[in-house]
Amino acid sequence: MHIKHNKITKVLFYPLIVAGEWMGKHYPVQYMKIRYFFRFHRFVNLKHPTDLNEKILWLYFNTDTNEWSRLTDKLLVRDYVKEKGFEEILKEVYAVWNRLEDVQFDELPESFVLKSNNGSGTCLIVSDKSQFHEKNALRLMKQWMVKDDFGYEYHYRKITNRLFAEEYLDACDSPSVVDYKFWCFNSIPSYVWVCTNRDASGCDTMIYDMNWNAYPNYLNVNQSYRKGDLLPKPSQFNRMKEIAGKLSQSFPVVRVDLFEVNGKVYFGEMTFTSVGGMNSQYSKEFLLKAGSLITL
Repeated sequence: MHIKHNKITKVLFYPLIVAGEWMGKHYPVQYMKIRYFFRFHRFVNLKHPTDLNEKILWLYFNTDTNEWSRLTDKLLVRDYVKEKGFEEILKEVYAVWNRLEDVQFDELPESFVLKSNNGSGTCLIVSDKSQFHEKNALRLMKQWMVKDDFGYEYHYRKITNRLFAEEYLDACDSPSVVDYKFWCFNSIPSYVWVCTNRDASGCDTMIYDMNWNAYPNYLNVNQSYRKGDLLPKPSQFNRMKEIAGKLSQSFPVVRVDLFEVNGKVYFGEMTFTSVGGMNSQYSKEFLLKAGSLITL
């Protein structure tokens, strides 16, 4: 997941943002090292990586990431999910548009979700088409089609931006939806990071192992990632573990995001560079534990 800038930060820190974008394109390793130092107040160790972040970054700079680009693309990953035999967990796609000029809202049902295939947070939920403002939506979608700053995460840059409309599921698309993010290490689902109660400032979180034991000590609680309440194990948890394991096959580390709605599992996305390999929302203990499970 790359870092997006809001309007305020773009104005206040414009010179630094431009310098960072330039450095990310021309000197990606150096740019990453600088960001890492300011985030964690220590130098990244890519010669002998140990924790989750260092191993994600090592894989990024030392292995072929072409497949990451395909599976990060929110449209192309659907073919991969089908190849693995899980077509039933995909939400229906109503339309795909290669250009903003191609967008036709008339062909869409009364409720839908607008998205771009590339990036984070590019999503507009339309629960009632009669209350839908087309001009505002087009203005927002135009922003999505502009290549954002992906820093050193070049596998995002390789994705051709497209727009699409998919099925709206009330329980799946609401802010209170429970998002089950499975951390898979060497094709084995090991921990699930659960996020819910999303709002403008962040979300509630908790980490569970595969026996649904909670580990609040694995969290770094802050305004964006708050400590959430303990939740009951989802009814389809074993099914979700099976899906996450098969989708993560052949990858040393990947996060597979799934939902459960009315007893049915739905696919969210696959993420290879969570927070750009700079996951500060987890404790040092978790980062080291997760790193020890990754074989490079």
